[in-house]
Amino acid sequence: MSLVLAVACTSGVGIVAAAPAQAFPWTGYSVEVMNEDECEYKLANAIREKQDAAFRIRNIQHCAPSDNGYWNGYFQHGD
Repeated sequence: MSLVLAVACTSGVGIVAAAPAQAFPWTGYSVEVMNEDECEYKLANAIREKQDAAFRIRNIQHCAPSDNGYWNGYFQHGD
């Protein structure tokens, strides 16, 4: 969790108070396609795009086959 610093000045004296920042909610992103290579490609590109936009990444679930014949991958991104 990051902290937000607030500075108040009175008569030339600085007072610094720290308060927890509002937590950004984590958002899930999933890929579901018929081909393993396409799944891995789309998942890797989505993760890279979020990282380039300064998002943090967690809970990466690499592509795996599902019972319905599709390949699924997942991750979460947040502040």
